[in-house]
Amino acid sequence: MGSIAIGYSTSGAGPTTVFVAGCGLVPVDLTQPRLLASLTANSSGIAATNIQVPANASGIPVWFQAMDVSSCKLTNLVFQVVL
Repeated sequence: MGSIAIGYSTSGAGPTTVFVAGCGLVPVDLTQPRLLASLTANSSGIAATNIQVPANASGIPVWFQAMDVSSCKLTNLVFQVVL
């Protein structure tokens, strides 16, 4: 089990450097990143959550990136447009 942080941006792909406790300064692939959720992965490495998306968010581009806080490793950047 490990701590997972999921960040997002509606401003674009980075890079931006952020401070993460236990990891120090980390270059992320998000512009003006915001924390979407902090989760704990199970023994299989799976972490899930439900997020309420406002109805007026339709059509907005969003970039996502997650981090395994225990190893300080980042996922690839994911881009989606809210439907």
